[in-house]
Amino acid sequence: MTARLTPVDRLLAGVVTAVERLDPSPFLLGGRHGTAGYERARSAPPVVLVSGFANSPHSWRRYAASLAADGFRVYVVDLPGRGLIDMHASVGQLQLALQRIRAHAGQDELSLVGFSQGGLLSRMHAELGAGDQAIEAIVTLATPHNGADGLVGGLGRMLARIPGLRRIVPPSLAQLIAGSEVIAQLQLAQSTRGLARVGRGPRYTSVFAGVSDGLVSARAAQIPNGMNVSLRPSLLNNHYGVLNWSGAAYEAVRGALLAA
Repeated sequence: MTARLTPVDRLLAGVVTAVERLDPSPFLLGGRHGTAGYERARSAPPVVLVSGFANSPHSWRRYAASLAADGFRVYVVDLPGRGLIDMHASVGQLQLALQRIRAHAGQDELSLVGFSQGGLLSRMHAELGAGDQAIEAIVTLATPHNGADGLVGGLGRMLARIPGLRRIVPPSLAQLIAGSEVIAQLQLAQSTRGLARVGRGPRYTSVFAGVSDGLVSARAAQIPNGMNVSLRPSLLNNHYGVLNWSGAAYEAVRGALLAA
């Protein structure tokens, strides 16, 4: 699926990538867990990292290195649309990427870790349409499962009312807010299919900052019928920090990936 990025999209993606690369330190998150922990992770399904709104694969550099050091087999998805295009189109790009990853890994079972919008894209892939029963786990970081509120929600609602702005602002921004078509579809999928693990369906864990991370509130980040992990408020547990600095967030993700 070809991504159609506007000049504004390309500018935004470029700015976000530049900011990501201002923080290049390769330090590992969390602690290491010995030979037994390494072997347990090695036998777990491969982990696929799905980026958030406007993020590049570089945003996952610490998670990818940390998970690999802990024994996981790790893949980072490079979405051509960078999460800026219509979210249904981004899911199509994710599905193509998962096909390639499964061919390379030689197995169908995978676990997905999504940051912010990437968590919604992971859920859309697993829950909407035919779904994907071979997904073992979906772990989300700072994802607005109930729709973005606060500053992002207000901005999205404003854009929805101004047709001129809708033509230049990434369409996925309005899809992230509470009451959007995407959020409504996922809520309908929850009510008709449920998020509780049945058969080989995925298990769900949402990791988020207590109260708010500055962009996504704890209320917006809670996922029904899944495990909700609320991080203690701290300077590290902001929307950027849960992905780049927070050892507590990393350990919660690692634990969710290993949960039986």
